[in-house]
Amino acid sequence: MPILFKCPECGSPIEAPENAAGKRGSCPDCGASVTIPHESALDSTREAARPQRRQSSRSRTPRRRRPDDGPPAGRKRHRPDGDDSPRRRPRPDGDRPSRSARRPDSPPPDRPRPGRSTRSADDSGGPNVILLGGIGVGVLALVVVLIVLMQGSDPSENGGTASLSQEPVSATPTPTPTPTMPSLDPADFENAMYTIARSPALARERAIESQAKKIFAGGKTSIRYLVEYGVLSGDASVRALGDKFLSAVTGAPSQMDLLFSDNSDNIKRGKDAWENWWESNKDKTLYEILSGGLAGTNNQKATLAMALGYMKHKSIVPLIFTLMEDGSMSVRSKAYESCKKLLKKTDIDYNPSAGPDLIAEGVKAYRDWWTGAKGSFSFPE
Repeated sequence: MPILFKCPECGSPIEAPENAAGKRGSCPDCGASVTIPHESALDSTREAARPQRRQSSRSRTPRRRRPDDGPPAGRKRHRPDGDDSPRRRPRPDGDRPSRSARRPDSPPPDRPRPGRSTRSADDSGGPNVILLGGIGVGVLALVVVLIVLMQGSDPSENGGTASLSQEPVSATPTPTPTPTMPSLDPADFENAMYTIARSPALARERAIESQAKKIFAGGKTSIRYLVEYGVLSGDASVRALGDKFLSAVTGAPSQMDLLFSDNSDNIKRGKDAWENWWESNKDKTLYEILSGGLAGTNNQKATLAMALGYMKHKSIVPLIFTLMEDGSMSVRSKAYESCKKLLKKTDIDYNPSAGPDLIAEGVKAYRDWWTGAKGSFSFPE
């Protein structure tokens, strides 16, 4: 059941969902910051106000005239027909129910209802008519009170209730979850592989750098695509490139001699070798698959270090730190570039060309920072 209450600044009625009780939001009319009350608080306020409304309803019931009462108070008005018998005097404005408190489809209390007699108190049955009229007013007032309690606002103020624009409030910040690996389009992946394979030898490294994101950003999907669209390709140059990347980042044995052969049987054996390898490793984690690349040659480890910079997965970050301590400066440089690209953390003192002690000190600082930050870390775009 929605919570209905009034804005403490402008008095506009506001409606909020029941599960928003105790939270803060903004008034849709005046923009003031409001706290959504609990239903129990509203109930107590309504209960406190209910007796006053009932009392005010009873106070409007006229007292039955007694035989010894004098003539009605106030100036006697003469009717045009000469009949000066007293009629009911209109209630003062203070006793008359407000127009906003009546239902739109109910006749005003101070007007005769359709079908009701308009005889005065001195006519036959007059006191009973007055009594019944007072009871009717009291019942009407009670109905209005119930409607107000059910709706939580006076419909006459602005013609209805306004919806509250909620401001999400949280006691503690929720850590941003690690984004899932972006899905790779097979066509984009194949085009990137063909672009690198067709590049001249002197421009090959530049082509790899320009197309690396399209190849490695998928993480584990990238490994599967290197098998399906790389080594299983019908193009010999693409097969050779797929074998080069796979053996570098996973440490698995290269099948280059078979895949780049002119013999179809050799090519099939090379493809089967990689297909069998993937079937044996596809259920492993990304970290387990890539950690084998730490045992490769310097060129292979440099390729692995470059590829890690595009894989937004927390499990592979420690592999970058390990490569930042490698004995080869070219490997350390590639790993540090990937570290800055992936983590955007450059305020730690690290120099890949420094001595072993300074390198170890810088990597330790990175590891200590990552231990405390990885729980809530979100990879920057």
